[in-house]
Amino acid sequence: MKTLKTLILTTVLGSSLTAFAQQAPQQVPLITPPAGFSEGTETKLTDVQIVDLVPWAKNSKRDLEELLLDADTIGSPVVKKRTLLAGIQNLVISSQPLKSELLMRYVLNRALVVNTEIENEAIAQNSGKAPIGIVDQQIRLLTLSAKMAVKYFESDLAFLNGAVTKKDVNLVTLPYASFGLEYAEFLMNLNNSITDASAQYNIGVIALGLLQWDLYRDQNKVAFADSITKINSFLKTIPERANGQDDNQSAVYVRQIKRRFQSVTESIRQRLTALDPASTQTQTSKQTQTNTQTQASTQTPPVQNNSLDQNTFVDNRKGGVEVTRPKINGKRIHPNSDADAVCQALGFANSDASQPPTSEDTHAYGIVVYRNGSIAADGNGYKILGITCFRKTTKVIKNPDGSTTLKNPVLQIGEADEWISVTSNADGVCKAFHLNTAIKGSMLSIEMNSPTISVIDSLGQFAGYAQKNEKAVIVAITCN
Repeated sequence: MKTLKTLILTTVLGSSLTAFAQQAPQQVPLITPPAGFSEGTETKLTDVQIVDLVPWAKNSKRDLEELLLDADTIGSPVVKKRTLLAGIQNLVISSQPLKSELLMRYVLNRALVVNTEIENEAIAQNSGKAPIGIVDQQIRLLTLSAKMAVKYFESDLAFLNGAVTKKDVNLVTLPYASFGLEYAEFLMNLNNSITDASAQYNIGVIALGLLQWDLYRDQNKVAFADSITKINSFLKTIPERANGQDDNQSAVYVRQIKRRFQSVTESIRQRLTALDPASTQTQTSKQTQTNTQTQASTQTPPVQNNSLDQNTFVDNRKGGVEVTRPKINGKRIHPNSDADAVCQALGFANSDASQPPTSEDTHAYGIVVYRNGSIAADGNGYKILGITCFRKTTKVIKNPDGSTTLKNPVLQIGEADEWISVTSNADGVCKAFHLNTAIKGSMLSIEMNSPTISVIDSLGQFAGYAQKNEKAVIVAITCN
């Protein structure tokens, strides 16, 4: 019979060992990238590689934006898919001599592998022919992948710029965990639109395989040991591919994959929050943008005029205008929009590159503005909070009917270009620019918070400044 002392000692020792086991770091299993994904071959970047990668990243962002614009003008789905595929392939090939291991390049390379997977599996299950709808699925994958790659340009560039003064930069400092979570969620959401059960299965396995790989190469991989182990153990219990599997069995496995994915993502988010709360909040908002952009596929004509939008403009007296919560055609604007195009749509020149647009999280649906001035629908999520644009000098446009339109007319007083108040005499504004009378109803305006707004009399002369509560300025007027 054990004595009370023995029981107490046993209990204490057992509790201590349990506590020690709980505190001891969990072993992380060895993880390699899924088959077909040649990632992680480089673990460091030299200063020479960094110098070469910066222009590649900038050029790739430009080329992707132009590729998306070009694809939007193509009516044939087959031609659109070929165009997107060729554009992404060219960018991936151009990065190979540089041994690029940037997140932007990962997204593009993964898109090519997943695209092939969707196509091959669908054709195999359809007697060697591409089934109806497969092209639309591929277009969706390639389009959203290109948009995601553009989004990661900023983080890649920040990484490269921060490493310019270093040598042999360790690539483990890239945010693999947050990137991996976003990409896996992107792939799983995309997988919901795929109708072929075998393709769904294979892509689900790829999504989990890539997630555990991204977590494994994160600099804080020990913090994700539990999630890595759960994914790794689960993948060992199911076939690597759906080869020869009937659709019913594949469907069962797909449900298991989704349950496993859901069970680990919450744990990953909690770990990311503990490591960097701000980063996780940003990551969550980015995923919202990615999910909602899946619906933003229709292109609309270039923006014409926004005089009815209640934007807040503040003249900073340095040639710049600060616009708060800008709207175009009544819609808030996504921060992934081209900043120069946004400013131009608002009636200004280019944006102030020294003051990048700020953003805020909203639940408002809005638009994305592309470089050529065209717009596309955007779901709820982050929108531009503030953007600084440079003022234009007056633009004189000769119309076919013989009339003349003044865009952004300003009156030079001393060394300053002053906005012109809508309280000015319309005919006088035309006369100030050596024209005749104003065409009735042609004046367009916006509200501008500027210290001084000039007033022009009927003779075309400066007549003083508008009252403080009179903030509307002329942005266009047509004269005879």
